[in-house]
Amino acid sequence: KFWEVVDLTRLDVSHNLLTALPEELGPQLGRSLRVLLARHNQLAALPLMLHQEHFPALTQLDLSS
Repeated sequence: KFWEVVDLTRLDVSHNLLTALPEELGPQLGRSLRVLLARHNQLAALPLMLHQEHFPALTQLDLSS
């Protein structure tokens, strides 16, 4: 998994027809991720892994459709 070997600060998974975000992203990416763009997907609910404790550095989140 790519997120286990890099410290990402920005992740854009927009326009991918995703129905969910992998729960393991929270613990793996959360410490360094500042921007998460997941707009124009098919997310039915806000993923639990997006809780503030997993993403303390997150300054921008876009889940718009």
